[in-house]
Amino acid sequence: MTDISVDRLGEMIAGLDDHIAARAEEIAAPLIAAAEAAAAARIAEVEQQVANRARRDADLIAELRRQLELTIRAVEAAHHRAKAAS
Repeated sequence: MTDISVDRLGEMIAGLDDHIAARAEEIAAPLIAAAEAAAAARIAEVEQQVANRARRDADLIAELRRQLELTIRAVEAAHHRAKAAS
């Protein structure tokens, strides 16, 4: 009789362990999904910010190059005028 009780107790414990694990998954699943969605949204936001910054940086570099070219031409023109005047 004692062996049957021990066996039954083992089955009950295994059943409870399975129930606890299943319930934990049920409780955790929506929390995990919400955390994943929030993380994905934040990642997308940061990626957009990085892309915007890269675009602004490229625009700034292009503008600085344009201004540098204009400045070089102005200096060259002034140099030629000064050379021609002397």
